[in-house]
Amino acid sequence: MQELAAAGALLAAELLVFYILGTGLPYHREDGLRSVSENVLAGFFLYTGVFEGVAVVCTWLGTTLTTLCRVWAVILSVMTAASLVTRLGAWTGYVRWFRKHHRRHAAEPLLVLVALSYAFYSVCAGFTAEDSGATVSTMTTDMLNDTMSTVDPATGEKLAMMSPSVLLNRWPAGLSFLCRVSWLKPLTVTHFVTEALVVILSVMVLWRLFFHLFDGRKTKAFAAVLIAVAAEIFSRTVYTPSGLLEGCGWSGEAVFANIVVPAVLLLVLMMYEHDGKALFAHLFLAGIVAVGTCKWGILLYAVLLIAVMIPEMIAGRRGVHFLRMLACLVVPALGMTLCYFLPGIPCA
Repeated sequence: MQELAAAGALLAAELLVFYILGTGLPYHREDGLRSVSENVLAGFFLYTGVFEGVAVVCTWLGTTLTTLCRVWAVILSVMTAASLVTRLGAWTGYVRWFRKHHRRHAAEPLLVLVALSYAFYSVCAGFTAEDSGATVSTMTTDMLNDTMSTVDPATGEKLAMMSPSVLLNRWPAGLSFLCRVSWLKPLTVTHFVTEALVVILSVMVLWRLFFHLFDGRKTKAFAAVLIAVAAEIFSRTVYTPSGLLEGCGWSGEAVFANIVVPAVLLLVLMMYEHDGKALFAHLFLAGIVAVGTCKWGILLYAVLLIAVMIPEMIAGRRGVHFLRMLACLVVPALGMTLCYFLPGIPCA
């Protein structure tokens, strides 16, 4: 029971940290305000993108897991404090905005209920899955040996070389960080905390996507979210995103399929409405997260961006807009390609 309560507290703390980080990011609207779901999603991409960069550097230098946890704790504290200080005025703006418009936002409490219900269902479904064996064994090995993917979980022997794909995929290191700071078991962090977190974030990004598709009509957007969630529950196969979400929501593949892909589509839709630099920064962070969560993430990320860049090329308009999108595509893909040309990284 104590483990379950601590897991729930960790989940709430993660969502709060994401929200605070999201308020510190610039936005394209004149009032500089986002909805709660937009802040949480923006904070998630900022948190994950920066952590991926820090973890790759620490792994390259051969530092221990303890060192990574200390470095990331300091960086996260600075980022959180900066967000609170720089956007302190936005918090009072949110209070005034909520008092003025709260009667027109009855869909948000229902959306929270849907997200929590879907998270509970996915957590229960995930406990029957066995795909977490590799992830949990890697996390346990790294925590016991204070290493980062340099010890073989099967034999316990130190590896001589590390594959570039392992170096770039630092999602398990993020889960190990959560275990270290919360003293929770790896199985609890994967099957409960991360599973529920990914489900909640996926519902949030679906809500924002349908909200923009229906031009701000909340009733239609909420109905579309309900249909999408029902379709995911009843189409659970290995070929659909819901198969990853409900079977192994703690994996980086589930994050990419259920959060990054719809978020990229959402950002592209917003770019056609607003030509703000902040949206391109979010798109760039999405590319970093795509690289760091799964090995094939950058491929589908590239396909998505190329598909939405084709109309720009045909129309021949907004050259700066096209170049920014090209930079968001080329920089993550080029960095990953250069890493894959490396023969192997000696384990320190």
